[in-house]
Amino acid sequence: MNTLLPAIAICITGCVARENKNPNILLIVADDLGWNDVGYHGSEIKTPNIDKLANEGIQLNRFYVHSVSTPTRATLLTGRYPDRYGISTHFITIEQSVGIPEQELTIAEMLGKTGYKRRGLIGKWHLGHSHEKYHPLNQGFTYFYGHYMGGLDYFTHKKLYIFEDSSTQEKKHVLELDWHEGFEPCYDEGYTTDLIRDKAINFLKESNEKDPFFLYVAFNAPHTPLQAKEADLLEYGFDPGQKLIEPHEGYGYQGRGNTDRQTFSAMVTAMDKAIGDILEELENNKKLRNTLVIFFSDNGATVGGSNYPLKGGKFGVYEGGIRVPCIVRWPGIIPPGSITNSVTGAVDILPTLQYIVGAEDEPPFPLDGINILNILKGGDDDPDRAIFIAQYVSRVAITRSWKLHDDTLLFKIDTDPHESENVADLYPEIFNDLNNRLNSSGVKSVEYKREQLNFKLHPEHKIPRE
Repeated sequence: MNTLLPAIAICITGCVARENKNPNILLIVADDLGWNDVGYHGSEIKTPNIDKLANEGIQLNRFYVHSVSTPTRATLLTGRYPDRYGISTHFITIEQSVGIPEQELTIAEMLGKTGYKRRGLIGKWHLGHSHEKYHPLNQGFTYFYGHYMGGLDYFTHKKLYIFEDSSTQEKKHVLELDWHEGFEPCYDEGYTTDLIRDKAINFLKESNEKDPFFLYVAFNAPHTPLQAKEADLLEYGFDPGQKLIEPHEGYGYQGRGNTDRQTFSAMVTAMDKAIGDILEELENNKKLRNTLVIFFSDNGATVGGSNYPLKGGKFGVYEGGIRVPCIVRWPGIIPPGSITNSVTGAVDILPTLQYIVGAEDEPPFPLDGINILNILKGGDDDPDRAIFIAQYVSRVAITRSWKLHDDTLLFKIDTDPHESENVADLYPEIFNDLNNRLNSSGVKSVEYKREQLNFKLHPEHKIPRE
């Protein structure tokens, strides 16, 4: 059920919507931020800017993603489930040569056809690094600054790769720079959250009022390795004289706090400050009113984070892994301070934007997501709408009232969000119906197997070009 403003406000927003057909679009994605890691969900972590965004927009209380990075980002950019086009249900690793196929239509490509001349990606990509055809600049973006993979050091911008040498069967550890501007390695110094913020602000400063822009800000925070700036750690009682947390897999020595939670909290607060600075730049340049802002996490939390009171976390298909904080703000269009329990997800972003900007070209393949603008504006949803998610060897089907895990578990998810009671035997008709829908969806689970390292590491992770 939606928490709404009076009907007259909805009428007003509808009138404004027709005037603001092509808004600026600011998409902000956090990395491994859990349900209980934002202040507006009752967390002890300080996120005043994210909380303010929630008060000014709509909270999507049932927003679903995949439980690891790559598939969420793929479905976000294409509006299609990632196993439709060969990106399996796990994240891309250094040895894998996959990415979003050239035939797929991305958000950036779609917006490029509808008047969005400036389309930037700042931050984490994680959608293919083995060939230039997978590069953001060949996937519809006009500007890229950031990193190809996940889990890089926040201060040195290097990524640790651990692999087995096929000739000697020995494990090797390689630290390699993964920071770029365009196609080239970038040697900017600083904490990655701050660098992402600065480039995002520069992008906004260079945008004009005449042409709408699309900016995708993909923070690597608060993903491991857990590293924070001392000023942010001090806000959470950091004591330099006390024992520090262990570095992550042999790297990430700088910026360690006393505990995982303390360090994670400081990282989230740093990201929140960066988001506040970005939103302030929008306001200063009078772009705020006609800017659609979307914020969410790519999956649930793991080390240092909290998904309470949801069950599970990253890598799994329980709610804690795939149900994440999400906010959408569009002044004059979306009623501020509203909440919806409608089932939505990252898969719905492209079709919703496609409708908003009036894209006329049909996508090359059927979309799995739907246009949720009516829900965002306070309207009704389809109570029978289902989202299907595959992760490793598990699959789930989710509706407003029910959640099916593979062919074994059924939860009354609207009244049992903790997934504590399997009611498959009590509701056999619903269980069988969701099973049939899941099996006919075409969404398939895949057993994860690491590929054999079979290519030469490129200096400073420079993407191969032909």
